[in-house]
Amino acid sequence: MNAMAVETEPLRRIAHLRPARVCEAIELGEAGRAALAQDPSPSQFLSTLIMAECHEDAVRYLAHALPRPDAVRWACDCVQALQGAALSVTAVAALGAARRWLAHPGAAQCREAAEAAEAQGMKDQGAARFATLAAAWSGESLAPEGMPPTAPAPELGALAVTAAVMIAAALGEPGQMVERYRECLSRGILMARAAATV
Repeated sequence: MNAMAVETEPLRRIAHLRPARVCEAIELGEAGRAALAQDPSPSQFLSTLIMAECHEDAVRYLAHALPRPDAVRWACDCVQALQGAALSVTAVAALGAARRWLAHPGAAQCREAAEAAEAQGMKDQGAARFATLAAAWSGESLAPEGMPPTAPAPELGALAVTAAVMIAAALGEPGQMVERYRECLSRGILMARAAATV
């Protein structure tokens, strides 16, 4: 992944969001915090993180900066690309529920995603489970059908996206983790470059 290309090519989906604002609620490392001091553009900030190999900070930033549907799609794509054939039947079903929410982001799809994540079991803290929770936690309410609405915390879905991408990148041979992070970030950058929808 070419860090200079990140800096020079516009990240249209997040160009209107100053990194300092996005990162107010994010725990960044020392290098990430130092990079914010110059009030960089989104492209400059992401480029700085990548050049400094602050991959986890870059993931956190993109998970919070991308519009929620884009972030959930990014998480699902990373899990599918990096785990693929190793995914369990319940993990595949969970990702399917998350993608159905992407196609039709309604209350019923949020509940379906929550049920699919629960079906994986509390012991399964896998990447697919968190990608599915990101969809479940991105609706208007966390409450079961028929109960008074309970709005999720604004950052909850982004935290689930972060967990999904980081777990997907961490699984596998330790010596290849940097490459897996780079693949995930490349996918996130392509998502951020897409033309904004009207």
